[in-house]
Amino acid sequence: MNITVVICTYNRAEGLIRALKSLLLQTLPTTSWDVLIVNNNSADDTINIFNNFRQEYLNRADSPQMNIVTESNQGLSYARNRGISEASGDFIIFIDDDQEVSKFFLESYYENCNCKGSSCIAGGPVIPIYECGKPKWASKYTERTISGYLEFRSTTRFFPKGSYPTGGNMGFSSDIFKTYGGFSTNLGRTGDSLLGGEESDLFRRIASQRSDIHYLNDAKVYHHIPAARTTIDFLRNVSRMVGVSEQLRTSNNVNTYICRIISEVFKWCATICLSILYTLELRPSKAYALILMRKEITLGLLKSRK
Repeated sequence: MNITVVICTYNRAEGLIRALKSLLLQTLPTTSWDVLIVNNNSADDTINIFNNFRQEYLNRADSPQMNIVTESNQGLSYARNRGISEASGDFIIFIDDDQEVSKFFLESYYENCNCKGSSCIAGGPVIPIYECGKPKWASKYTERTISGYLEFRSTTRFFPKGSYPTGGNMGFSSDIFKTYGGFSTNLGRTGDSLLGGEESDLFRRIASQRSDIHYLNDAKVYHHIPAARTTIDFLRNVSRMVGVSEQLRTSNNVNTYICRIISEVFKWCATICLSILYTLELRPSKAYALILMRKEITLGLLKSRK
């Protein structure tokens, strides 16, 4: 099995180089993998900085093949789909340009998915690194929204029903996209927009026919979270866009949208119970953040994007 690691980047040259340096520490021999950077119209010096980095490592015997392409259509889904079409590997892993990976990251994917042929789908933990400290109001529920945090018990072999990998740590046999299609270009980040939903849209399409998404505990990524993403305003804004994304994802099918509204009612029941518990534990800031998150998601779900 040959792996292509796809990193879509937009105005994060410094973070991109940090991610690449972590990939150079992998235990998996570089004969089994390569790296593809998809530059999505970055306004900074991403291309030159990447080319200088590549040149520095070009003549090293243990250096992987590293290439860059530019996707002119703005949007993360466009960039990921370009990565799929350009990837040379028969297994494609997506990570983000503000992450670092553990040294066993690729080896874990290789060992667990090499024997699955053309049908493997997998993901692993996403561990946040808060550059200015984790906010006091963050709980494991709101933390997923602001940082993409994901981690199950080490003995977990498959993602639980209804749970999916995050966009910053997910891998697919390339034939998966021939069967289920790529990422919806109506969803996902576009420039500085916080719209999302393209990953859950793809995984729900896949889940309609299969549920065997492998959880790779050793394939860890570490997500750098700047101070700007640890404010209540950011939580409010990103939660609203989660709701908008869900509205866009489900609005083409009345039954699907109604089911999503019903599930929101149940989520409100859980939110109220958890908020009461946090309050009784004298952690009111966590209760407030949880209610705020749910309120904004609901508002986004009930309104079309303007």
